[in-house]
Amino acid sequence: MVNLSLKTIRQIAEEQSVSKQTIRKQMDDEFRQLYVSKEGNKLLVSELGEKVLTARLSSSGDDAKKRNSKMQTGKSPVDVFHEQLAIKDQQISNLLKALNQSQQLQAQTQERLDSTNEQLQKLLKIASEERKLKTQIANGDKGTVTQQVSDEHKKWLARFFSSK
Repeated sequence: MVNLSLKTIRQIAEEQSVSKQTIRKQMDDEFRQLYVSKEGNKLLVSELGEKVLTARLSSSGDDAKKRNSKMQTGKSPVDVFHEQLAIKDQQISNLLKALNQSQQLQAQTQERLDSTNEQLQKLLKIASEERKLKTQIANGDKGTVTQQVSDEHKKWLARFFSSK
């Protein structure tokens, strides 16, 4: 015997123009204990339960209307995205500036390192020649030593030691 005041979730969903899932989400455990009975594999909602569901659906519908009206009175999503895009563009610009500065600093450091290495190589060459000359002097070959010291080395040594 079927009670006419009981309705299925499907019937209520069709009357309210919502999905069955929406109706099920509104039915918590307490609601099921008070207003729902089961007949086979169908859930049947009492007339009072239907009224409670209708009230819950209308209040949740009001919440959705409030959210929509807030969006309409505020900025549109497109405007919000444009603002976010402008912020991201500024962040990218700042990062590019920092990257360029870093690359310039790296290039300057590399130039200094190359210059220092060049000077070091020259000094090592001079030190090597100086050792050879000292060895020749120690062996008593002063005549060839004087000839071997070129004017270029003398000038370079004078510049190097006088600048410090």
